Formats: sequence, structure tokens, C-alpha cells
Amino acid sequence: MNEFFKKIFHFEPVHGGLRHKLTILGIKITIPTLKTFLSKRQDPFYYYKKNNIDITTLPVATGQLRDIQLANLAILKEFDEFCRANNLSYWLEYGTLIGAVRHKGYIPWDDDIDVSMTREDYDKFIEIFEKNSPNSKLELRYNKSKTGMFLLKLMRKDTELLFIDIFPSDFCKKHNSKEEKKETKEQVRALRKEFLKNINIEKLSGKELYEQYINFKKQNNIFEKKDETKEQDLMFGIEYGSFKDNFVQNYDNVFPLKEYDFEGYKFFCVSNADIRLKETYGENYMDYPPKLCWGHSKYIELSQEEKNIIEELKKQVEIK
Repeated sequence: MNEFFKKIFHFEPVHGGLRHKLTILGIKITIPTLKTFLSKRQDPFYYYKKNNIDITTLPVATGQLRDIQLANLAILKEFDEFCRANNLSYWLEYGTLIGAVRHKGYIPWDDDIDVSMTREDYDKFIEIFEKNSPNSKLELRYNKSKTGMFLLKLMRKDTELLFIDIFPSDFCKKHNSKEEKKETKEQVRALRKEFLKNINIEKLSGKELYEQYINFKKQNNIFEKKDETKEQDLMFGIEYGSFKDNFVQNYDNVFPLKEYDFEGYKFFCVSNADIRLKETYGENYMDYPPKLCWGHSKYIELSQEEKNIIEELKKQVEIK
């Protein structure tokens, strides 16, 4: 009975207490708390955007947001060292790639880290890391959503706050036009929809869901292994469920990877970051976005234990 009434009317804090989620007759509305609303109005980045200050000249974040950025940077640095030591390729993705290109570091109001890997290196990373993790305080978390999205995270065992998201890319046939890419995208979307109809997500753990995706992929000939004897393209992993216009990527726009400056360190990015970002965010990715989407943890209340963990990780990176 309680579950029934929750679907009709329910009010709960979400995002670490930064917002409230109100459910009325199945319609969900998320609203910021008064504290979050007032804090955002006073944030200098709104002033910079309003006055069209050159976005590439903005100062770095301060306070708690900067502390969390640096803590996540320490995890990224360790990930990078592990991949280099084991001859595994990766590249910065999404907002982290924008940050590298536009700010040579974090987007000033963001705090998370996104990276991509080819499927072969993604699988090798999981296997090697779980057998021989260089840091007992880090773990791989197999996250799933109710809609069937799967996401692999490299994170601290002792807090949900600090992590990097890792996305796989599969090899596929070479595409010669946008129309061919769209056709493949729709074909994979339909396959994924059919796959999700035939499984019970609630009864599967995150790792079990991932294994189901792997078995499903083996049954379809859209996905390929890396083949040096022919031209291939790359597509985003089916398990994440993102089917934007950049779903299929030209191989030559990704490889060979290039090193970019990010917070004073060198990390790998795609060969043609401009095309990657335009296909993901549009032509104006170097401008202010329509909305400043704050990082996961700018206004969240931290426990003393979380503060101690952040200070521990900050000591592992040299602030440059």
C-alpha cells in the first residue's frame, strides 16, 4: 500500500540533499532547496556568463568544488599510470574532454571525470585491475539503472563521492555517410530495446547485467573485434544506451590518440577533439552552455570522513 501511495504523492531529498523530488500522480518534479538556489545565485560563474567574460579565461573553482576536483584528479592520475603500465589505451570523454580543450583542466563548475576505452582494452582493464589492483582503496563498481543502463566506475571503496566513469567503444564496419551511421545507430537501438524486453533487470546485479550485455553482443554481427586488415569505425557501448548523433565515430577521428594538458598533467584525448566535441555538443562547444550544470558535489554536505579522504587524495597531486 505504501508503494501505491508513493506513486501518487511522494516527497524526498535527492542529489545529496541539494534538491527535492516531488512525485504527484506519477509526474516527477525536481526542485532545488532554498540553500542551493541562493548559493547558485551568488556564484561568480553566473556573473561571468551574464557579462560574457571570455570562457577560456575563467578562474578555476574554489572551495569544496575545487577540493573534489583535485581528489578525482588523483584517481584519474592513478588510472592513467595503470593504463600506461599495462599498455591500455583510453581517452578523455564528454565534459572532461571539453575541459581539456577549453580550460586545460576541469570545466570550472564541473567535478567528475569521464574516459573511454576500446572494448578490447576495457575488458583487459577489468581483468587486470580485478586481479592486480595497485590500490586496495579503489574498486570497480558495476552500476545499473532501472532502465537497463550499465556504467562502470573506478571509485573509492570508502565513499560514493569520488570516482571516474569509464565508457567502452566497440569496433564496427566502416561507414561512408551520415545516413549509414544513422542506420547503424537505429539498428543497435532496436536490438537493445528487444534485449531489455527479455531480461528482468531488477533481479540482476550490475555485474550480471553487464555479463548479459556481453553475451547478447556475441549473438549479433554488428559489433566487431579490432581488425588491422580492414578499415573500421567505432560505436559507443550498447550498455550505456546513449544514441546521439555521435554514436558512430570515424576511427581516424579517434586514433592516433594525442596528449592534452589537464590540470598540469598529460592525459590522452582523441585525435580530432574538435570533431568529437562538435558531434557531441554542437558547433558552439567553446561558448557558455545554455545552463551551468554544476558538478555532483558543489553544495553537498560532506561528512568529516569524506573531508579526510579528500585531503588524503589532494596530497597525491601537485596543484599547478
